[in-house]
Amino acid sequence: MFILITVLLMCLILGLIHVLALRRKIKQAGIQRYRLVERINEIQKKVSTLEKERESLRENLTKEAIDFYEEELQYMGAEIHDNIIQRLAEFRLTMHKLDLSEDITELQATGLQLKNQFPDIVRSVQRISRRLLPDNLVAGSFTNSIRALCFQKEKPGSLIIRFESTGNELPIPGDHALHLYRIVQELIHNTIKHSLAWHLTIRVLWTAILMIEIEDDGQKMLSEAEISNSAAFRTIRMRALKSGTILSFSKASRGMLVNIKYDSKTIGGGVIFK
Repeated sequence: MFILITVLLMCLILGLIHVLALRRKIKQAGIQRYRLVERINEIQKKVSTLEKERESLRENLTKEAIDFYEEELQYMGAEIHDNIIQRLAEFRLTMHKLDLSEDITELQATGLQLKNQFPDIVRSVQRISRRLLPDNLVAGSFTNSIRALCFQKEKPGSLIIRFESTGNELPIPGDHALHLYRIVQELIHNTIKHSLAWHLTIRVLWTAILMIEIEDDGQKMLSEAEISNSAAFRTIRMRALKSGTILSFSKASRGMLVNIKYDSKTIGGGVIFK
């Protein structure tokens, strides 16, 4: 009888131990389930936030792209109206004057005037053509495109542009090459317009990626707010985002230094101020 009672007590104790262990496991599973639910909620919130940020970024990019093209259209309209149309009107008046001229001296002078006016018209059309699509990019050499751009933008007596290139050129998708070209073009234009620089150095460095350094000795250093609020910065930022390019603005020894980093594997670019 005593043995039976002992066995029953042992079974009861073991059962209680088993129940307690099972309750502990259930409690732990409940805690894990609660933590998992919290983690899922956090992930859902992050996904929702990222979706909103993506939508906002897409809207901003769309707006900036529209603004950019509107600015380009306004520029083209102004350039055609204020430059080409005026030059063509002058050319037409000179042609009319040629029709009315009877004196040989007047004919020669008018012919010489026509000869001098025509190259100016051609150059005006070429400037607009290069802005729409740089001829040098069509040739397929990005380095040569930047070299030709430096030669084109140099202004002897007011701005000397030094070009340097190292490494072997890597292939760049056509749309990215055009974005990079426009970024460099806009930065050179801003240097000419704002920095009061006498010298500008552009270095193209080819390694596993493409690095472009633009350094000037300007006396005027634009602030981050001045750069960020400019219309040119919006187009530069849009092109950086579209091509996966990272730009960083910092102070050089005398003027400003802009580092441009392009990696074809990078998705999404940006701008850094140091």
